Amino acid sequence: MNEDLQDRHDLVHLPAVISTEFGVTPRVAREQIALGMVYIDGEQWLGDRLDIPRNLLLNKEVTVRGRDRSFRMTYREPDYGR
Repeated sequence: MNEDLQDRHDLVHLPAVISTEFGVTPRVAREQIALGMVYIDGEQWLGDRLDIPRNLLLNKEVTVRGRDRSFRMTYREPDYGR
């Protein structure tokens, strides 16, 4: 398998995770990332990349901090019916 293709399959689209887990639209999730509201294991995600390596997210706590409330989850490998 081509190494570039392997790398693309090992990426997680962060807005999709936030959208799915926290019940916001992908657009809102992208805005939250751009505004610095997203933290991975307590570290503010300042990356401009929306697709990040799975190993940076696996078993890590993802937090979206808002003015009025915050949401938190731990990213796990998707099960897909196993």
